[in-house]
Amino acid sequence: MEIVDDLSTHSKAGSVDLLKLYPNAHRSIVRRSWKFLLGYSAAVLLVVTRWLWMSVSAASTEVFTDLFDMVSFYVLIVGLLLCCLKLLYEEFFYASLYYELESGSIAIVSGVFEKKRISFPLSRVGDIQLERDFIDFLFALYDLRVTGPTINPEEDGVIRGFSRNTAVALQDFLTNVIVNARPQDAAALHDVDPVEIPETELG
Repeated sequence: MEIVDDLSTHSKAGSVDLLKLYPNAHRSIVRRSWKFLLGYSAAVLLVVTRWLWMSVSAASTEVFTDLFDMVSFYVLIVGLLLCCLKLLYEEFFYASLYYELESGSIAIVSGVFEKKRISFPLSRVGDIQLERDFIDFLFALYDLRVTGPTINPEEDGVIRGFSRNTAVALQDFLTNVIVNARPQDAAALHDVDPVEIPETELG
């Protein structure tokens, strides 16, 4: 699934489609939904444990058992619905994410209900960093962060959810472009060749 709109036109002349060359890993959808999935799993485990305890406990009354069954049913149904909605939202977010290199700038488009397009001039980019936290480690994912004196990296200059090979290749490509762009921005896009990513790394 791919979402195209006025902010993310995928065929601008002279631009480099970084999304096509260095795509996000699709498992990043699950990574961004891990809190919902973990919470629902904990709720299921709690309900099952409580149900097993009540089934062998003579102290449980029929009224209390019926009440517990009703509450458990609604908790599990509502939790499952929330998890499905969260995964659906992240699927749309994944499909709407777009990033490219155009006119001497790195452009990032993201958002489902409200689109946001951010452009970073290559002359203002200080470094391209790869990082990951413990959750990223569990999913074997990396985040790419654009840093610079006028860039807020905590809110704007980050693209999340790359496999290792894709993240390293994109970092090397952008670093080379930035180095080449410093003397002359106009020729930067033509001096660096994108690195091909093995098909096995695109999942």
